[in-house]
Amino acid sequence: MKISQALADRLPSYKMIMQYKSHRMIHPVYSLNEIEKVANPHKKPDKIRDYIAIGFLKALRGTFDYVTRFNEEKMTEKQWVTRTIFLETVASVPGFVAAMHRHMRSLRTMQRDHGWIHHLLEESENERVHLFTFLHLSTPGLLTRMMVVVAQGIFFNSYFLAYMLSPKFCHTFVGYLEEQAVHTYTILLR
Repeated sequence: MKISQALADRLPSYKMIMQYKSHRMIHPVYSLNEIEKVANPHKKPDKIRDYIAIGFLKALRGTFDYVTRFNEEKMTEKQWVTRTIFLETVASVPGFVAAMHRHMRSLRTMQRDHGWIHHLLEESENERVHLFTFLHLSTPGLLTRMMVVVAQGIFFNSYFLAYMLSPKFCHTFVGYLEEQAVHTYTILLR
């Protein structure tokens, strides 16, 4: 799949590095100037799957905010760390499920995947590294760990079934989910 020249011109350049004594995969490295040039584009919904994805995401976010009694003005540092730890444990699921699905499809059809499996696994690993970064700040208690097990079980299976039915819907959902992550981290940094 080729990208248009207009889109290619908007993307920052990067170099790929591999750290031989590290557990990480080969990954791109961007300079701070390149990162700051990236705009925050929002894809306005235009298809029915976009509206369904946004609606489903808003319902999930609203439920999570209600259950955790989220109030951005009253959040303590420990509450923010616990929230981000919990969210990062779930954020790794979509990339892993999509990579697993594409891997199995590649085996079934006996055709190459052209790098998507690796890309999706790298995204999943990226979320896991975020989790380990936050774990340096706090260690979750037993209740948080139990909630993670339940949330992962529900989300993994739901996302797996949804991905089997409509990968495009799931990729749309994850796009809007990442917008919410940017919004949440912007509030956190503020």
